[in-house]
Amino acid sequence: MVFEFFRDFLTPEDPTSGFDLLFDLCTHIAKGRLSAPMAYLLGASHLLALEKPSRGVRPIAMEEILYRLVARSLGFQFWEALADHFSPLQFDVATRGGCIRQEDPLDGTLFALAHLRARGTVASEHPLCLFSSLVDDTHIRGPSEAIVPAFHTLEGHLTAVGLTVQPTKCAAWSPSGLLSSLSLPPSFTLPSVGLRVLGAPIGSDSFQASFVRDALKVDVSTIH
Repeated sequence: MVFEFFRDFLTPEDPTSGFDLLFDLCTHIAKGRLSAPMAYLLGASHLLALEKPSRGVRPIAMEEILYRLVARSLGFQFWEALADHFSPLQFDVATRGGCIRQEDPLDGTLFALAHLRARGTVASEHPLCLFSSLVDDTHIRGPSEAIVPAFHTLEGHLTAVGLTVQPTKCAAWSPSGLLSSLSLPPSFTLPSVGLRVLGAPIGSDSFQASFVRDALKVDVSTIH
């Protein structure tokens, strides 16, 4: 079942179309007035496995249509309040296309609620560092000697709320190039010229220039 079914057949103007029944059901779902078995069924997903270019596997979860319908409606209704709540530490809540589970309009928001709880505590404990996130991509900026304690504190707080940091996907860079002397996890990537922070290049002049050139090549190729 897809959204077009509801759009084409269930109309508010036609009392016999069943729209009022659907509206009442969605209201109960939005307010959490469901039995435990029904809530469990609505939280189920159809799981697909797609091969990544790196030969890994990317799991794609497609939620039930009623769940997505209610989630999308709640997102439209509360997006301004959500954006205000998470700003300026979380940049991808209440934006189009920001998601962790495909086709789930609220997945980024639900993740960010747990993430913000952990990150807000860490920010108060490490005032020399600045924290920002794009959904599950978190960036810590600050003096080199303050970054490592802040990372380990954040890792502990995230674990406490059921979230796990993947060190193999972490990277650190410093203009001084002194990070190798710090007690970072051995699986960290330590680029020598820079890295991307929230999609923007941070690093040497040559690194930033190369990033811009590559981005322009991609944009020009889409025009032709």
